[in-house]
Amino acid sequence: METINKNLFELTHCGDSMVDALFSDRPEDVKEYKKGRITFRKSEEGIYGTLQPQIIPETDGSPNGHQLEIITFSLYKEMFDFLSLYPGFQFVRIWNYVPLIVQNMDQSAPDIEVYRCFNAGRYKAFQERYGEDMEDWQIPAASAVGALDNFLSIEFFASDAPSLFFENKLQIPAYQYSLKYGKLPPVFSRGSVCELKNETLLFISGTASVVNEDTAFADNIVAQIKQTFKNIHMLINGSNLKGYGLDYEFGFDDLIFLRVYYKYEKDKALIESEVNKVAPDTCRISYVNTDICRKELVLEIEGICSKKTK
Repeated sequence: METINKNLFELTHCGDSMVDALFSDRPEDVKEYKKGRITFRKSEEGIYGTLQPQIIPETDGSPNGHQLEIITFSLYKEMFDFLSLYPGFQFVRIWNYVPLIVQNMDQSAPDIEVYRCFNAGRYKAFQERYGEDMEDWQIPAASAVGALDNFLSIEFFASDAPSLFFENKLQIPAYQYSLKYGKLPPVFSRGSVCELKNETLLFISGTASVVNEDTAFADNIVAQIKQTFKNIHMLINGSNLKGYGLDYEFGFDDLIFLRVYYKYEKDKALIESEVNKVAPDTCRISYVNTDICRKELVLEIEGICSKKTK
């Protein structure tokens, strides 16, 4: 066990570069532990864990789809087994970094694309954990974007605080996508709320220019930015949250953190300008140049909103 300086709680790298970090605001030190392939930090807020990155074998220069599915299943199963050691805890937010995420696979692969093979492994792990009836599944908020190397990396936040998972009126739940987007669908909720002792956090899943289940404004950066923020606004406001029994709402002024994934470096200045129009001055923003989970999408935005509670 090791004490982490400055109450460091979350630290995300993309390749060799640090993307961002979050710190606990509790008075006690955050402790770091290791269990199997999972390194995790535990505080009063919950558990933040990272799985040891796994290299994806290649076949004829392309990721091996069967091995990607198997490795994904193995990592998620280890996460579920780990969480069973902490009764009352559940995953609130998961981050996935998938190498060559939109590359096509050869005909022997389980599906036609890297992301879809990843989705198959994730789906089967949830199925093994919760059973065949998806109504019984606890599906956290999540994102899945490209990795800058050949390693599959996963991070998670889990908590024993009251938590709720919810969808977006403008979008079909990802786990109900049609076969057009894969033999087995992505498994994530559009958002989650975690009611900590002194603060309620709303986690915004990776959000892009998707309406219902289809991409809107393919390759149009300005229109995609506007649709993405329209989707986020609908997700966090009271008209959406009321349907899940929540009697409060969030707005853009409640944003404390945004991470923006963008596909083309040439678009970064424009994206920064548009994001700054929406985000409050107190919001921390980080930018990551990487692939998005659909070829026609050029950006994806995730974030955290916060409300202090009495």
